[in-house]
This record gives sequence, structure tokens and C-alpha cells, in this order.
Amino acid sequence: MQNSTIAASSDQIDNGRFSTSIREGGAGINTVALRGLGSGRTLVLLNGRRLPPSGVGSSVSPVDLGSLPSLLTSRYEILTDGASSIYGSDAIAGVTNAITQRGFDGVKISASGNRNIEGGGGGERIGILWGKRFDAGSIAIAASTNNTRALEFNDRKSLSCPEAFYYRNDGSRADIVEPDGSYRCVGNATYGYLSVYNRNPNGTVAFKGYRVPGGSNVAGEPATYGTTDIFPRNHPAPLSGNAYQPAKNHNIFATMEYSPSWLNGAEVYAELLSNRRNSEQDYWYQFFGLISEKSPVNPYKAQGNPVYAYGFYNVLGEQRVDLNRLVTGVRGNLGSWDWDAYISHSHSDGHYSNVVGIADRINHGTGIDQKTNRFIGDGVPCGPGAPAGCIPFDLTSGSRVSDGVIPKDVADYFFTKARGNTVYQQSIAEVSANGHLLTLPAGQVGAAFGVSARRDAINDDPGELSRAGNLWARTTVGITKGSDVLSEAFGEVTAPLLKNHMFAKNLDLTASGRFSHYKLTGNGKTFKLGLNWGLNDSFRIRSTRGTSFRAPRLYELFLANQTSFSSQSSIDPCIRYDEMKAGEYVKSEIVRKNCALDGLPGNLEASGSSVLVTTGGGTHLKPETSVSTTYGFIFTPVNTNFKFAVDFWDIKIRNQISALGSGLVSQCYSQAEFRSDPICNLFKRVPDGDRRITDVNASYGNIEKQSTKGIDFTVAYSKKLDIGTFGLTMNATHTKENLYQRFRNGESKDRTGLFGNPKLVANTQLSFTRDAWTAYWSTYYTGPTSYNGREGYSQGVNATEYNGTPFTYNGGPARYALDIPSFMTHTLSVSHRAKTWSINVGIANVFNQSAPTLSAQSSRFGSNAAFGQYYYGLLGRQIFMSFNQTFK
Repeated sequence: MQNSTIAASSDQIDNGRFSTSIREGGAGINTVALRGLGSGRTLVLLNGRRLPPSGVGSSVSPVDLGSLPSLLTSRYEILTDGASSIYGSDAIAGVTNAITQRGFDGVKISASGNRNIEGGGGGERIGILWGKRFDAGSIAIAASTNNTRALEFNDRKSLSCPEAFYYRNDGSRADIVEPDGSYRCVGNATYGYLSVYNRNPNGTVAFKGYRVPGGSNVAGEPATYGTTDIFPRNHPAPLSGNAYQPAKNHNIFATMEYSPSWLNGAEVYAELLSNRRNSEQDYWYQFFGLISEKSPVNPYKAQGNPVYAYGFYNVLGEQRVDLNRLVTGVRGNLGSWDWDAYISHSHSDGHYSNVVGIADRINHGTGIDQKTNRFIGDGVPCGPGAPAGCIPFDLTSGSRVSDGVIPKDVADYFFTKARGNTVYQQSIAEVSANGHLLTLPAGQVGAAFGVSARRDAINDDPGELSRAGNLWARTTVGITKGSDVLSEAFGEVTAPLLKNHMFAKNLDLTASGRFSHYKLTGNGKTFKLGLNWGLNDSFRIRSTRGTSFRAPRLYELFLANQTSFSSQSSIDPCIRYDEMKAGEYVKSEIVRKNCALDGLPGNLEASGSSVLVTTGGGTHLKPETSVSTTYGFIFTPVNTNFKFAVDFWDIKIRNQISALGSGLVSQCYSQAEFRSDPICNLFKRVPDGDRRITDVNASYGNIEKQSTKGIDFTVAYSKKLDIGTFGLTMNATHTKENLYQRFRNGESKDRTGLFGNPKLVANTQLSFTRDAWTAYWSTYYTGPTSYNGREGYSQGVNATEYNGTPFTYNGGPARYALDIPSFMTHTLSVSHRAKTWSINVGIANVFNQSAPTLSAQSSRFGSNAAFGQYYYGLLGRQIFMSFNQTFK
């Protein structure tokens, strides 16, 4: 699903990138998003029925693809236009449907695996399927284990030694060269060091300079400070961390159909899905804490200077998610009508943990409140009120600075494993019928009608430390708990308008509609009209237009207030708004005008405490709405085995739901009519004095909008010759625009061509079949992207290529490499299918194409572009094999 062109045109969430960041569903989840509109706007079905969300954390919402019963799945279907009128909420970008095999009889053993030539990564899957057909029905049970192995940073040079990749204007590398001729490693994995600070009379601190102790006798270092260049080096410990995280999915899927005689031809059916996912993220986090000048472990306490100490601690994130889903129903027919009634219930239970710093222990152990940089206990570590067993936080002596590793006694006291639990439940009941309403001259009018009810409930408890806000450098998180109930009625009619006319071999009209009532957010109505016009046996035109919607997800409604802190300088656009450089104002005219209207001085400083930023849910949210238009044609010349299809799509979303973010302050001061926008009421300033911002309410709201449009291409051809059959299939997606507007009356940003959002992606497969043998050559193409969506952006001749800021590096002008060229990988495979067994072997990334590199300070993973389209380039050349044996 993630590799289909309508998904590959945007970045996808998998086991790799973002494994340590906040995302919907929590760490370890794999999701699919179509058209670049996010996983929350793509509906995932199993056998035509909605799959439940699962995962960990407060933002559980999308379906985890790892829970799909891949062993029994026969095919995947993707509906590429909005379909809320047929399938309900979330189908804004499209629908993916996994369809399982029916009527299997016998036993099937399956095993597959892949290994990377360079080592690291890879995985294997084993499974067994048993099925039995009998006169009145069938039953099948499949059990499988899928193991994804970790790729560690030290498995790839580009990950273990990220280089700067800065360039001179003549195109040569500007990177620093080591004595052995290699380029210097850069990045966040640095050895420990100290930063020395002054303490101002008002209690705030200001940077003074770096100090790199030379040797173990740190306390004996002279009391001098300088800006000694700190050459970043790779630390040996973080190299053992996961670049791509390991995961195991244990899956059981069972189906049953039974048609007893007493049901008069009706059939009872059931599906059971049970999946356990164990995933983890083994990585290292750099601790940086300000240590009081009164601390006995501060080597510069005699000079009255606090110091920032830097070091590494190991963070092991773990998740265990158990998803259980049961569907039971009965279906049959009455005359020309088929009917179906079912109920389903799912229960997802997720347990998660992370190694975290305990805030109050760190504050008392350093003598400083790490949020405000002000004294605790008069700055003396472990003073009155300190937690039991308090010890001074020591990263400032001997090898602790030289190697940057937090020693065990310090780690055991100041760090712990925080645990949380997330339960998500979904219950559905639905009754539907489809058949023929009447007969027109062109044929029969088909119809389908139904009613359904659904209840969703979430309960996420992040644990005591999170609820109390007692975590270092992390937000305060409360319990997210709530539920919503949905009632719906829907219908669809397909009417043949013309048949066998001069310019219409056939002309069919489809109309569908759905009425939805949410207990919390009210009513929603959607419709869809479709026209299918076959001019003749070779040429067909198709078009649809309809509305879709996405109801607020439970976490968007009930997310407990989460608090974090940001600096004044990163939030307030009015700081020094009258400042000039090179004879020009730094800030725009509208910002300067509005800051003055707010009574702020032109020399406003970024002083005072940090800004409290609160993010929470909003029961006032309205559903997102969208209008989707598609039109295109299919050309299939008779008796040629050739197909060519082109489809144009255009999706416009209104009332988009998202957390506003602290950027709302800048947006307020950028308004032509100052404070006319409601976002200007979402932050507060001190009414007099330093006029600093104290609070920002960045909770979820209906403010954004988004639109996307583009073209899909499909080509297919096959030719049977004496030596065998040749085949060609090609799918391509060209995204013309993907506009995203974060704030009302704000600037729209076209993300097309930006990193992770290529304008063109294409998949091509050549095949040759002879008897029981088939060979495939597959090609995956990703078009070029850049930092700002303009190809050639970083190929200029001056040094102003990144955010308009020139820079000097290694003694001369330098520029950043912020273009990703087109990227292509190839896969070769050969399969053999016998009567009771089959085997498939192949090589992925045949030519060992490396993932593109980017300059430091950009979106990258090690030295490589951090986007899913380049996943196989990071793994390198792989050998894979699968084997299936069936016993009758």
C-alpha cells in the first residue's frame, strides 16, 4: 500500500524515520496516507468493513498496517477518490481494502525472508494456514509471525558518520578533511563538554563561552573561557542505537461461513483477528542540564559561573499492542435483493514505556530549576525539600566530560522508565441490502441501502510522572478519555441511461448519499455523483464529483491539556521589531505596525521566563468537509491486450482540524486588520513591565484548509509469443499542487516538490512467463525534490542558499546541498509455481543505489534524506526469498 504511486507521492510512516517523535498512533506504528493528506483521511478496510485504530499514546487514530492478516490476504484494492457517501468518515483521500482468500481447503506453510548484503535490517515471516470446505460452508485459520530486524547506526557509514556535505561555489566539497583523508563526521552525536554562563543580577543566565577540559583533571583547569571550536565526533554509544526499529507481529486470523438448512439459504459468517505487536526504539538522547555555580561538582564555581553539562543517556522505548476484533453476521437473499447484517467489536490494549529524566530530582541535584534557569534551594544541590537520596548531578569531572556518558550512579537516581497504557474500543452494527429497483430501456436500476451505528472510546493514561509534569524536557500530559456515538443512513443508486447508441455503447449514472449524526459534533451530509460513459468498445470516459468529511478524532476532542515551554524569542515576532540591518528593517511593515498598536516598545527584549504553551482537545470542533472531483478516460483497443488510462483529481478540504501551534502569535501580528482574527485571543502578555508573553493556547481548532490536485496514469500491455508471454504495467502519479494553509487569512504553502513530496512517482513492472516460470523486473521512480520545491535551488553561485542566510565554513564561503535528484531502484525476481508449491527469489535494489545525501541542518537521517521514498536506498542491496507448500 505504501509503495503504490498515490501513496508514494508523499512520505509514509514506517518502522524507521520518526521512531522517536510524536505521531498519530505512537511509536512503532505503520500507516498509509493517500494523496499526501495524512493517514487520518485514508480509510482502511478488511473485506469491505472498517478496521479499528490501534496503538499507544493519546493520539491513537489510524489503522496499524502491521495488524493486517497478510498470510490469508489475496489482494489489495485502492479506491482513489473521496468516498464518504459510501464508506463514511475518513474516506477523504480514498479507501484501501484488504481482501482475504475464501474457500481454501488444505494446509499451507509459508516462509519468507530478506537479508541486506551490507548487513543490518532485514526480516523474516513464517506462517501456517489451515482450511476446510464442507457442504454447508467453510472454515480457515491462519497464524503468522512477522519479524522486522533492527538497522543500527553502525550498520551504515552514512549513518554512523554523517558528513556536513557543504559545498564551495565551484562545486567542490567544503567539508573539513581529517588527517586520514576522510571527511569529518558532524551531527548531534558529540562528546561531552561544558558551556560556561554568566548569571545576571535579575537571575537570568547568559552564554559566556565553551570550555573543553583537556584530560581528567577538570577541576584544575585554568579559569579562562574561550570559544574553542568543539569538533563534533561520533560517540561510540549512540552508534548502537536503532536507525530502523525492530518489531514483531504475531497474527491470528480466522474466517467461517456456514449455511445450515434451517436458515433457508442464508449464511452465518464470522471473522476473528488477533494481533500482538512488540516494537522498540533503542536510541541515545543528549542530556543538557544547567548546574548551579554553588554546586560542589561545578569546576567553575570559584568564578561564580553556572555551566551546562552535556552527556548521553540510553533511551529504550517499548510498545506492546494487543488488538482483538470479532465480526459476526448473517447474509442472504430475498427475491432479487441480497441482504447483510453484522456486528463487530474491537479492543486495542497498548502498553508503552520510555526512559525519562525525573524533573524534580534533576532540579534539586543541579540546584537550578531547568525550566526557568533560576535557583532551587538557594542554588545549593540537595538542599531542603530535595527528594530522598538526592546526590549532586555530576557530569563535570574527569572522563565524564571526556566521554560524555552519564555514569551508572547518576543515571540510576535521575532517570527511570515511565509507563503508560492506552485502550481503544470500537463497536459497529450495520444492516444493508442491495438489488434491483426497476428496469429501464437501457437495463436494470441497481440500488443499495443501509443503516449503521458505531461507538468509539479511548482511554490513555500516560503514567504518574507524565500526569504530574515531573519529566525533564518533556511536556505535561494528562489522561485522554472520551467516547462518541455515530448513527448513519446511506444509499446508492446506479442507473443505465443509454445503451447501444451511436455515441454511447453505454452510459451509466451513479448517485450515493449518506446522513451521519455524531453525538458530540452534530450532523453531516455527503453525496457523490458518478458518470461512466462508454463511447464504444475501446474508449470510456468516467467522472465523479462528491463531498466527503472527516469527523474529529477522539483525541482531537478529548486530548488532555499538554503543557510545554518555549522561549520568548522563538514565539514573539515583536522582539526588537524596530531593529535595522544594512539600512532596512528586519521585521515587515505590517508586523511593526501591529506591534506598535499593541503598545509594545520597538526595543522589546526576549527576557523573562519561558512561555507556557498548552495543547488540548476541543469539543467545539466541527467535522472537516471536502469536495472531490475526478475525471478521466480509459483506452482499451479491442483484441490488443493494451490499456491506457488517465485520471485527473482535485480535492479541496475546508475546516481542517489540527493543533494550532505556537506560530499563531506570529500569524496574529501578520494580520492586515490587527486582532480581527480569533487566534489573537489565544495568547496573553504581561499588561505592563517587560510585556513578555506568558501563555499560548495552541489547542485543536477548525482553521486550516488544504487542496491537492494531479493526474494518475496507468499503462498495461501483454503479448503472447511462442517462447512465452511478455507483460508490462506502469502506474504514475503527477501531483500538480498540494496547497496547505495553516491559519485563516494566512499564506498558502504549496508542498509539491518539497522534501518528501515529489511531483512525479512511477512504478513499472516488466514480466516474462513461460510455463510455470515467471521473471519480473520492477522499477520504482521518485522525482526530484528540494528544500523549497524548486529544482536547482542549491546550485546557485553565491552563499545565500539556505533561508537567505550566507555562512562561512572551513575558512571560506559555503553553500548547502538542498536538492534531492531523481531516485530510482530496481528489483529482479524469479518465481516458479508448481501444483502444490511455489518459490520466489530475487534481489531488491539490484544496483545498490544509495539513498540521496543532504547537507547538515536539513531533513536527513545520518547523511541521507529522511523520507520514505528512499528507504531501499538506505537498506542497500537485498536478497529475498519466499516459499509456500500446500498439502491437500
